[in-house]
Amino acid sequence: MVRDDSGPRLDFMLFQNAVGVSVLAGTKANDKPANDLAREVAAVLFDDGITGIEQSPVTRVEWDGCNGPYAVDESSDVARRYMTVEYITAAVGY
Repeated sequence: MVRDDSGPRLDFMLFQNAVGVSVLAGTKANDKPANDLAREVAAVLFDDGITGIEQSPVTRVEWDGCNGPYAVDESSDVARRYMTVEYITAAVGY
């Protein structure tokens, strides 16, 4: 699951965006699948290489806004891991 917390406009073309991501996998008793998958997802989301992808609006990964993955409570019998990442993005399509 992904949650987009659009942030403030920093100047004419740049915006601050925070994204929250939940990974649900395995069970509460067997959380290894959730831990493994969450680490892989975090590695992709936190990678500065995202700025070099063609047509990517991401200009910078804000390391202060990268947190997790960490365990959070879940009412179902599934392990949940949560992380946040913050990007500086440029307006595109102009």
